[in-house]
Amino acid sequence: MDGLVDDVGKDVRQLDLGSDRAAAVYSLLETVKLNDIDPQAWFTDAKTRIVDHLINRIDELLHWCFNKT
Repeated sequence: MDGLVDDVGKDVRQLDLGSDRAAAVYSLLETVKLNDIDPQAWFTDAKTRIVDHLINRIDELLHWCFNKT
């Protein structure tokens, strides 16, 4: 029974992490909208560029560096 409780606790913690990630993404998308940027265009651009992007330059993928054209 202890193993089951441990597994359930682990699942709940993973759900918490998922909701935190979702909240972060929703926050970014709403901020993008408030800055009059198409969220789908920005998100698609960021997903495409992140593959080869350096971690110490991650801020370049945020909405204030997005070129609307």
